[in-house]
Amino acid sequence: MKKHILGLVLLAGGSLAPLCSAQILFSENFDAQTTGATVTGFTVVSPSTATPLPTGRGVIVVDEGPPNKAARFYDYDTNGNARVEQDFGPLNHARLSLTFRRNADLSVDPGTESTRAFYVTLGYQGLGQGTQANRILEFRLFQNGQFRTLRGIQDSGGNLTSTSVTPAVNYEPSGPTFNTHTLDIFLYSGLPGGPTLSYVGPDLVSRVLDPNSFAVFLDGNFITPPSSPTANGNFGVFQSTFYNATNNIGRFGLVTGGATALTGFDFIVDNIVLSPIPEPSSLALLALGGLALLLRRQRAF
Repeated sequence: MKKHILGLVLLAGGSLAPLCSAQILFSENFDAQTTGATVTGFTVVSPSTATPLPTGRGVIVVDEGPPNKAARFYDYDTNGNARVEQDFGPLNHARLSLTFRRNADLSVDPGTESTRAFYVTLGYQGLGQGTQANRILEFRLFQNGQFRTLRGIQDSGGNLTSTSVTPAVNYEPSGPTFNTHTLDIFLYSGLPGGPTLSYVGPDLVSRVLDPNSFAVFLDGNFITPPSSPTANGNFGVFQSTFYNATNNIGRFGLVTGGATALTGFDFIVDNIVLSPIPEPSSLALLALGGLALLLRRQRAF
C-alpha cells in the first residue's frame, strides 16, 4: 500500500481522507498511468516522448511491484534535461512532499560539480523550472547519495545580503544499495520583517518559518542550516526578487540538470503531494475530529 506523504496523523482507518483532500492542490502516485509510457498529468513534461535507454532521456512510468508505480527520471544524453513541472498558485506558502531514491550509483563531486544534480524546485507561477532564474528554491540530489541546497543569507531585519551553496551531506552512502527516502519542503513568502508562519513538521514538532525562508525534512528529520540560518533557524530564499512581494509561489519542478556534457541522472520519484501549509490549530482540529469519529464508531459496536 502506498503512503500518502502528508505528515498528518490519520485516524479511524483512513476516514479523514475527505478532510485531508480539501487541502491538497496537486497529488500524483502514478498508479493509474501506463507502465513504460511517458508520464502525463503535469503542466509540463519534457521531453514529451522519452528517448530510449541506455543513451536517451525521459520521465517514464515504472512498475514498483503491483499495484505500485512510480516515475523514473533518466538523462544520459546531451540534448537537454528531463523534467516535469506543475502550476498550482500563486500562494504565499506551500508544502511539497515526495519520495525518491537513486536508480544508479554515479560518481560525482558536489564540491566541483555542484550543478550536476537532480533538482527539486519551487518557483514562480507559469515560469519554466529548467532555468535557475525562475526557481525560488532548489534542493539538489546527487547520484552518489549526497545533497546540497542554494540558500540566501539574511540580515537581522530579514533582508537578503548574499547567497551560498551548503556543503554536501549524505542522505545515504554511495554504493549499490538504493533506499527510498521522503522529502518534505515548507516554503513561506512575505516581506522582510513581516509576520512569521507557524507549522508542524513531519516530525510532529511545532516550528516557525520566517518570511522568505524554507525548511527541509529528509526522512522526517529537520535539516539544520550549517551556517547563517534565518532568525528562526531556516534556510533563506536565494532569489532577491522574491523578497519584494507576497503570494508569488506558483510552480514546482523535478529537473535533471547540470553541464551539457553527458553525466547521467537516474532517479525514481513517487507520492508527490503539493498543499498549503496547514496552521497547527487546523491540524489539532483535524486530529480531534478523527478521534471523535473513532470513538463514535467504537460505541456503535
